[in-house]
Amino acid sequence: MDALSTVTMTGLSTSNRKKRGSRSRTGCWTCRIRKVKCDEARPICQRCFATGRRCDGYELQPVEVREVARKTERQLRSKTLEHSDSNMPQLELLQNIGGSPCISVSEARGLEFFRRNTSREAPGLYESDLWRNLILQLCHTEPAILHAAVAVGTLHARYRGISPSLQLQPFNIFEGQHVFAIRQYVKALGYLRHRLSSQDTSSIAEVALICCLLFMCLEMLQGNRVGVMAHLRTGLRVLSGIPSQVDHNYETGGISLVVKERADSLLDQLAAIFGRLDLESTTFGGERAPALRLSLNSRVPESGFSIPTIFSGLEKAKMYLDILCNKALHVRGELLRRAADEVEEEKGDWATKYCFEHTTSRTVNIEGDPILKGQLGKVQVDLTLWLTAFKSYTALRADTQTTIEVKLAMLLEIQHFFIFFQLATCRQTTEVSCDRFNALFQRIVSLVADVGSTSGLTFTIEPGVIPSLYLIALKCRDSRTRRQAISLLYNRSCQEGMWEGKLIAKFTDEVMDWEETLAGKCPENPVTSSKQVSEAARFCDVTLAASENPGRGRIIGARYLHECSRELAIYEREFLIEN
Repeated sequence: MDALSTVTMTGLSTSNRKKRGSRSRTGCWTCRIRKVKCDEARPICQRCFATGRRCDGYELQPVEVREVARKTERQLRSKTLEHSDSNMPQLELLQNIGGSPCISVSEARGLEFFRRNTSREAPGLYESDLWRNLILQLCHTEPAILHAAVAVGTLHARYRGISPSLQLQPFNIFEGQHVFAIRQYVKALGYLRHRLSSQDTSSIAEVALICCLLFMCLEMLQGNRVGVMAHLRTGLRVLSGIPSQVDHNYETGGISLVVKERADSLLDQLAAIFGRLDLESTTFGGERAPALRLSLNSRVPESGFSIPTIFSGLEKAKMYLDILCNKALHVRGELLRRAADEVEEEKGDWATKYCFEHTTSRTVNIEGDPILKGQLGKVQVDLTLWLTAFKSYTALRADTQTTIEVKLAMLLEIQHFFIFFQLATCRQTTEVSCDRFNALFQRIVSLVADVGSTSGLTFTIEPGVIPSLYLIALKCRDSRTRRQAISLLYNRSCQEGMWEGKLIAKFTDEVMDWEETLAGKCPENPVTSSKQVSEAARFCDVTLAASENPGRGRIIGARYLHECSRELAIYEREFLIEN
């Protein structure tokens, strides 16, 4: 049954119900499940608040109430249109009837899907009060958030499980649901602009950040990475101007986003999410390093950061891993910056230069820079210490962990591998040295298979297992493990932020075929072992780029010619993109 049917039935199907006093059908979900009378206070039911329960918010207004709303539409239209895009076709307008938003049927459908699906899937395996409660509650008081949520829910429902970048035909922006979602996005922007210019400054930063977050989701679902990065940068600029969330780093001279062990406030939760999403700018945004550094505590200098011998919980382990990822990417960013000075004169488009820069960063001279060399060494050591502290915790809790805690622990180990492997190999120029990780590759693939078996997710705002599978599919030349990783990517129905499993699978499948062909693969001589793939058949770095030919993509590969001149060589290959 779709969301619209659910809304309609909730509003109209009452003839067969027993009448039970005056209990309201518009009470919050928590009170309705408990079968107690709700006081219907907004945005949080006071009955739930007084008893310490979590208020799950309210269902959409019944259809009958919408008739009352239509009678007042003419009176409110002129005022409401002041905050809407003048070129936007007129839809039923947001109005408050008894303190609750009354919205059109199409808006109800989008919001209901957002409530039932998007808000549950977006945080992944982690519990998130922000996604599962706060955003939904704020929809009742903040029109900008409401319409942004409707837009996201509508697109999520329309393109659920689809890899947007693999569509041979671009999304039809004139298709009914798509154009409706874009109108809702424009409407949200209009309300947000009005909110930012109003005299009411209460929670203005939180509203702006949540809107940025929802706008990023909207762009992710369309495969528009440029749009995602634009909204991310806006959110980071907002955060950098909030004194309670940042610290001026006296050692680097920059601004650090403070990561708090207890994210008690809404701002704390938003800061943690944006801090993690900032890491993705180095993969998809063309940035060499994250925009902000992460700091554990404003009173602890950079040099005083240390990993505990054992973590007190998975949340703390995750927090330390986020900070280590940020540190690692800043170190790598400095290596890339220095490499860029050496490849500035190289010819080619951005993809060729990007690949050239990453491969050159492996050989830039840092012997004369003890600070950078020390930072690289410390992050590498800290990543090893993190795994030791993490293993100590999981061993201690082995008999008491719940099913979800076991999955979260596996996910953290998978995510640790992604940054650990990059730092462990960032200065090597020979690819055969990756074979020493074959056992670790197989372990991570097995963990991914266990984590993903029952998740049932189709969209998360942050990356989960795809980045690690991507690395294994590129760097593991053991045929069995490599093909397992690619198969898991092909079967990954969940889009993880800007990471699309099927797109990554297609890309890495082509790289594998290219390398194995160079290694002499043929039907009579299939590649079964990493020993069969010589150094001359392996690439250090590869980049996926668009092609001028419709329906095709480009792979840019780089490697050092160790068999002869040891110079850096660039290769290119086109491949067919299939859905």
